[in-house]
Amino acid sequence: MSRRPFVLVVCAVAAAALALPAFGAAPSRSSISLVTLPAGSASVQSPSFGSQVTYTVSTSSTSQPWVETDCYNQNGSLVYVETLGFFASAYKAPIFTLGPTPSWSAGSASCVATLFSTDGNGKRRNLATTSFAVVS
Repeated sequence: MSRRPFVLVVCAVAAAALALPAFGAAPSRSSISLVTLPAGSASVQSPSFGSQVTYTVSTSSTSQPWVETDCYNQNGSLVYVETLGFFASAYKAPIFTLGPTPSWSAGSASCVATLFSTDGNGKRRNLATTSFAVVS
């Protein structure tokens, strides 16, 4: 009786076990969706200039998620950017007011909200995005 097949099986099982942490980790699941305020109001297709919004966020990547909202006018110029934390110890409630700003006094815009996390070195990792229009 040869021991060679037994040794090969043990080596194959050990190699598979070592590979599991690298390949077996579940991917992060993250999502972000727009909520036009006041909550519970009639369904609104798009927020209007000057209105307030927040987001429903979900992620398994971090306990301290952030959202950055960027809005651009019809010329493609950045007219609004704000970043807020979506966790209990954040310094400000996560409510975004869509204008006015020094570069956005009226009119419509196209906006993108990005859910992200940061590591201990400040490196940003984008987790999910949503886009929406602001109407005048």
